[in-house]
Amino acid sequence: MNTEASAIIIARLRRERRERHYSAAELAARCAQVGYPELDRRKISKIENGMRQSVTADEVAGLSAALGVDLWRPPGPRPSAEITWLNVRLTALLAEREAASHSQPLAG
Repeated sequence: MNTEASAIIIARLRRERRERHYSAAELAARCAQVGYPELDRRKISKIENGMRQSVTADEVAGLSAALGVDLWRPPGPRPSAEITWLNVRLTALLAEREAASHSQPLAG
């Protein structure tokens, strides 16, 4: 993972852990509970304190599971179900229209 993406994820990890009032040791225990025992207190501390320049995909997955958030997804409001449904429906209608325009016989 590139260092810019890692820096964003690391900052979010730190913020999410602190918002939940977890110590690094508590987060490590949660990581072990969700199947990532390699994410111990020392490794989490090194990640958060910049002693490592990047984070692996497996580490992000484990930390996300332990925190109950998706560290890959930027924070902020998620679209409502209605907006998501409308986007899906609009995409389908546009695809149908495009397919119909390609299936018209040529005028001779």
